[in-house]
Amino acid sequence: MDWWRKLRRLRKSKLVTISRHHSDMQPLRMAKTAHDIALVAPATGQMQPLINSNLELFRNKMMGDGVMIWPIGGNIIAPVSGIVTNSSSEQLNIKTADDKEVILTFGGENIGIAHLARYLAGQQLHAGDTIGTLNQNMLAAYPKGIDIYVIWTNNNVPSMTYGSVYAGQNIWKINGDSDYEAATDD
Repeated sequence: MDWWRKLRRLRKSKLVTISRHHSDMQPLRMAKTAHDIALVAPATGQMQPLINSNLELFRNKMMGDGVMIWPIGGNIIAPVSGIVTNSSSEQLNIKTADDKEVILTFGGENIGIAHLARYLAGQQLHAGDTIGTLNQNMLAAYPKGIDIYVIWTNNNVPSMTYGSVYAGQNIWKINGDSDYEAATDD
């Protein structure tokens, strides 16, 4: 049997993933199986720097540095893998494997638009796990009614690209052919 047939058979059995581009790397599948840190968009929408926030608390980075997303619908998913340290219907704190605290929270007029599932402290989440929902009808009535914030409490925010994102998309900025690079603010 030739080499190509073996490769095709392995690919069909999902033991081998062939990728020509970074966007084809299936970040959700990689995040659930890899030991590396993965960072994915928690919702579909427009990702913006915190400086564009209408809320002074986030714009002045009083809780920490991060990003915000103006969602357009769908589910809310965990942006990183880690252990839940605190949970409510509007905020989720996750401690990552490298001891960074990441907060996912809402801003704006959250009048029943978004809701997070409740988790117990100590529960493990993987990047890409569904953790909440967006009410499509309320979101259509109030398009700028809610912002989703992903905040790093230690201000050690990875380098990211801004613009349109979809839920589960890898949002770390890729530098050339190298791996992902985390920016450090000293």
